[in-house]
Amino acid sequence: MPIRGNLLKVLKQNKEHLKHNNYEVIYYNLNEAYSEGILDPDHIGEFTSWVLSKGKDPMQVLSFVPPNYLYQEQMAKELCVPEGTRIIYDYTASGSNIEVLYLPKTIELIGEEAFRGCEKLRKIVYGGTLTSFKRIKIKNFAFKDCYVLNRLEASDGIVNPESYLDLFNY
Repeated sequence: MPIRGNLLKVLKQNKEHLKHNNYEVIYYNLNEAYSEGILDPDHIGEFTSWVLSKGKDPMQVLSFVPPNYLYQEQMAKELCVPEGTRIIYDYTASGSNIEVLYLPKTIELIGEEAFRGCEKLRKIVYGGTLTSFKRIKIKNFAFKDCYVLNRLEASDGIVNPESYLDLFNY
């Protein structure tokens, strides 16, 4: 999969980081380019797809879940976000077949449309309390069209996510 356009230009500037698989720095720089209007989320997702096509898993070294992380892994039934992860970027698993999402208590942000269209997603298991779950910034349509999502498990209880409609942006 060839990389073209503005993404290629940004990656050329990160040649040394690519050479040493410094994904944290590369994604930081890609996010900066996004903030400056040079790239859009699709470009960052394209880079994620490229990394995955090379047989490398950026999640092993990142403190966030990159855009389009599950794009090529449509058959995955579960997504277990590692402890220490703070951010799940926009479109991370949109339209994927995950049924269960495991979130660590370190999550601070779930990006726009991160899980939109995950029609089989039925349960979220969160490592913190229900009160701390409410502090997570959940962007627009993060869980839109997750039709069977009916269970949120936390360390202090289990609820139906409908009681959190304002958070889930159904």
